[in-house]
Amino acid sequence: MQPRPSMLRMAITLATVAALSATNALCADKAEKPEKEAKLTKKDIPGAVLTAFEKSYPKASIKEVGGETEDSVKIFEIESTDGGVRRTVTYTADGRVFEIEEVVALKDAPAPVQQAIAKEYPKGKVEKVEKVTKGDVATFEIVAAQGKERTEVVLDASGKVLETEKKGDRKKDND
Repeated sequence: MQPRPSMLRMAITLATVAALSATNALCADKAEKPEKEAKLTKKDIPGAVLTAFEKSYPKASIKEVGGETEDSVKIFEIESTDGGVRRTVTYTADGRVFEIEEVVALKDAPAPVQQAIAKEYPKGKVEKVEKVTKGDVATFEIVAAQGKERTEVVLDASGKVLETEKKGDRKKDND
């Protein structure tokens, strides 16, 4: 006995839906799990990256290097100190700067950023300020503690809050 065309179409439709669901689940699972950063040695860094870093920061001392894939692009991170400044510079394999993170003092952030933090956390203690530059755009990531609670706030240079994330108890979570 041969299956009726309507039953055959339904079986094909169900099989297609199942296959698409499985594919979507795999894609969603992969999207949620960013590739872990790999610890590398200085020898593992492409020559173009090392040359670009040494040219831009000739007095910097390299503390750690790593690599990962972000937005389908292989990137290399160099963590360094330079005259008391802690900096992480991320490069593409061809030596182009992808992102720069520098620890700065709050007093060195633009006035609108300082004012926004003072307004939002009047009794808070600023624990860390990072200036993050990607292309021509700089943002400021600030970890502020108020009471037992720590919060990371990302602001643009005009002082507009872009993102806020609770970091938890100060005594338990030392970032």
